[in-house]
Amino acid sequence: MAAKAGRSEISADDAWGLYVDDVVHDRIHEPDPPDAQESYYELPPPTGEHFRRNFELALKRIGRKDEDRAHWLLRFAAQDLASLSEAQRVDLTWDIVRFAIGPPTRVLKLDTGGHSIGVAIGEIHQWLGDGIRTLSNGMVRKEHGRHFVEEEPSSWHIDAGVSYRLSWDGQRLLDEPLGDLRPRFAAEAYRVLIAAASRFKFCPRCRTPFIARGRQHFCSPRCSQAVRTQRYRAAQHSDKASQARHEAYERSLTRQGIIRIPKRRKRRRARSAGR
Repeated sequence: MAAKAGRSEISADDAWGLYVDDVVHDRIHEPDPPDAQESYYELPPPTGEHFRRNFELALKRIGRKDEDRAHWLLRFAAQDLASLSEAQRVDLTWDIVRFAIGPPTRVLKLDTGGHSIGVAIGEIHQWLGDGIRTLSNGMVRKEHGRHFVEEEPSSWHIDAGVSYRLSWDGQRLLDEPLGDLRPRFAAEAYRVLIAAASRFKFCPRCRTPFIARGRQHFCSPRCSQAVRTQRYRAAQHSDKASQARHEAYERSLTRQGIIRIPKRRKRRRARSAGR
């Protein structure tokens, strides 16, 4: 993953709205340089019960199932790093480490030789957000020569370049994941998104990415209700226009001396899909 600057500071209330605006209007600007604390954070050396406890808490926040991990990944992409408290920043750092390593823990060896664990939070966050915004572009027009243009799906190229190291402690194989976590984070992001590929969607109203449950079509009840209200108002306007046309038709028949005027048929409305 190429190094990129983190996001500029925005308020917690506006974070999600600005993220959606970037997706909907494709307003991707060069971000302001982040401060060192926002882009990089160090955890203490992984020793004893303290490390195991935080590792377990991070796994509970993320989840073991691929669907839960995909949900966490999208929440992280929409997170405003500047709004985090110190405690939240520490929790997020643990979460990133835990996500990159993957769900299993029985074959994990964590030994940094007494050194702290450095996590490039801002760089990982920026890489993830840029990739999802690229996917949200949908079909894009590409020119081939002077007269030939075709549409191709937008794509996010993930070059994880990940390598693994195994060790033998005399009884079992162990995974030694520490080092640069960014390649492993990218590889795990690819894996969980592919696992949830059939349910990965962008909201048709606000273009927010989400993992659909069941027949879900919108990212939230708020968007679903907004679309239903819009359709209802459009139908009401259409009904009024239809009623006005029928009344004009009745007046025309009356002027012609026709007494038996056909009744207006009620229009059947299509049920709105999704939630």
